[in-house]
Amino acid sequence: MGFIQSAARGTEYAGSLKLVCEAVRDMRRRSETTNRATDSRSNRHAGFLVTAGNLETAIAEQRIAVHYQPKIFCATGAIHSFEALARWQHPDLGSIPPAQFIAFAEREGLIGRITDIVLANALEWISSIQKDGWPKLCFNVSTAEIEGVGFVDGLTQRCSAAGVSAESVVVEVTESRAFTHPLAALEFMTQLRIKGFQVAIDDVGAGYASHARLAYLPFSYMKLDQSFVKDVTTSAKARYVVEHLIELGHKLDVQVVVEGVEDQEAMDIVAGLDCDVVQGFHIARPMEPQQAAAWFAANVRH
Repeated sequence: MGFIQSAARGTEYAGSLKLVCEAVRDMRRRSETTNRATDSRSNRHAGFLVTAGNLETAIAEQRIAVHYQPKIFCATGAIHSFEALARWQHPDLGSIPPAQFIAFAEREGLIGRITDIVLANALEWISSIQKDGWPKLCFNVSTAEIEGVGFVDGLTQRCSAAGVSAESVVVEVTESRAFTHPLAALEFMTQLRIKGFQVAIDDVGAGYASHARLAYLPFSYMKLDQSFVKDVTTSAKARYVVEHLIELGHKLDVQVVVEGVEDQEAMDIVAGLDCDVVQGFHIARPMEPQQAAAWFAANVRH
């Protein structure tokens, strides 16, 4: 019965998604042009060459740090969770964001060691501020974890040792990974849900042609690709896409997370579109552990 209902949902949502494809394509073309221009002018790490040697050295010298960015409920402003984000603390260049080295780490087989560092630090940190499973901890997984053996059992053991409940952990799987490796992703996500973990589909919109397949995956959160969100204050098409993706999430009976909210105007727009959870510089930038703990203490609502 469940599969019959899912198939019906997939057909229904596939039809509604045709309405937004044209707008998505146009926005992506404009976004790519803007990103190329911005990156060439302002990326201070653009000339930095990541190699297996210097990344392995960074791991060995414990230069992979974890920063935490909060997410809040859109309707109330109450804290929902913190996302754990890897940072390479380079002695000369300072903090290097994950976009600069995570994909390379995956290709070179180093991502497992980085994930171990992130989880060890993040579980210890969240356990120091959590009470009754709140706030939640979110982190992203790579293809290696999705296709590997034993990750879910290992995560369960880590959480138990840290005193962190599975229900308070959200594992984020990017849309592209879920649809590039569909059977492995389905098995991986099912194992997580059986163990009590929550699952988020991250960067929704990057693979919009496959959105109908979302109806078949066991997840609790749908996180919109931030490339759509950054244009909501200036583009009617961007607002249209975000509105319909939020509507899609709610029809799938999941909560919708909008990331990339950078100012009050964008916050007001996504709130008006009935978004559930928001993340972005307008709320807070990714913070070092002590700074994030202080931010939590200052913003917690008793």
